[in-house]
Amino acid sequence: MANIEIQGGRRTQLIRVLEAFKARPATRLMIARETGIDRGNICYYVAMLREVNSIAVVRRGLCLISKHRAEY
Repeated sequence: MANIEIQGGRRTQLIRVLEAFKARPATRLMIARETGIDRGNICYYVAMLREVNSIAVVRRGLCLISKHRAEY
């Protein structure tokens, strides 16, 4: 987290997203429903976290909500 410099409310959302992913593997849609954060924002945060190797894909499978292929 020290490598990520974010201003204002985005830091709060980023921390909430990171904590949700640390709790259990989930798709972006599942995290969006759980946290109430827009899925587009979560996609942005996931891309940012991947750049600094703070998050990784654990597996690929069907999303429990959308039933589409997704990354966990």
